[in-house]
Amino acid sequence: MAISIIEFKTAMEIYGANRLPDAIGSRYNIAVPCFEIDGIFFKHSGSYYVVQSGEKKVPNEIMERAIEECRELYSKEINYWFGGIHTVAGMLTLATMIDGKYSQPLVGNLINETYKKLMGDVKTHISEKNFSFSDNGMEKLYEELTRLKKVINPFDQTSEYVLKDPVDLLNVGLGISYRNSRPGDVDLEITGKHCTTNYYLSYPGAWYYNTTFRVQRHRKAGYVMIHYYYVKSIQEPDKPVIYLSYLEEGHAKAYNLSNNIDLRIGLSTGLAWRTYKEADATPATEEQIRVMKMFIRMAIKKINKKIISNMCN
Repeated sequence: MAISIIEFKTAMEIYGANRLPDAIGSRYNIAVPCFEIDGIFFKHSGSYYVVQSGEKKVPNEIMERAIEECRELYSKEINYWFGGIHTVAGMLTLATMIDGKYSQPLVGNLINETYKKLMGDVKTHISEKNFSFSDNGMEKLYEELTRLKKVINPFDQTSEYVLKDPVDLLNVGLGISYRNSRPGDVDLEITGKHCTTNYYLSYPGAWYYNTTFRVQRHRKAGYVMIHYYYVKSIQEPDKPVIYLSYLEEGHAKAYNLSNNIDLRIGLSTGLAWRTYKEADATPATEEQIRVMKMFIRMAIKKINKKIISNMCN
């Protein structure tokens, strides 16, 4: 698990911690937010966790109590403390204990307020351009992708899902990570058991929807990745591309194996190619389109079972 810079900053602002001047991250040489709670300084590492800085440290008994409390409330994946504080839940639990304010309802409300503020950006829906399709096969493929997008970003304002509060998602073992490398960017990742989704939007142009999940195929375990992305170009017309990768477990990047798949299809061109081989692209065959649709439907079913079913009331 991880706590991003924007998650740390938002959680501490919601809590009301004293903001300090930015400092250099403990892991990466970038400016990071810093806050003070009862004389104890916290700053983001610049990567995926929060560390203490300054001379005054969290007393051992408070740190151990915070770890134990999170262990009882949240799943093992959420409760991770090695080398620093790795989650919003852990940071808010520790902060309230330091100030002598801790209660489960208080921390739960703070978690909800933090993620509801962050999810406000995710709900900002930017409509895709009306792409022209090379043929009816590509248009049908796009219809399948539209269904996939809805389960990858269930927070979108066009979504029909009635979602649980964020703190309740942690209680069922779902991980939510929100990042933004630049103002206006959105990078949302939701992690369930053997299934991850990722929605990314870089204002005003690039975006992608991504999912990775584990499957059994031909009596062997393997991993599927579907990556639907938008290529914005100055020299050429903008084009949406769908990428499918399937790799048998233990054969990473061995696309020459008969069961493994490396396939990209351009929806506006109808062309298909392998990674780094776009110059050799040829019109997508009915079989390639069939396989792509099959895995998209498999992804929707997997995400609904592993993630969406646990997010909805």
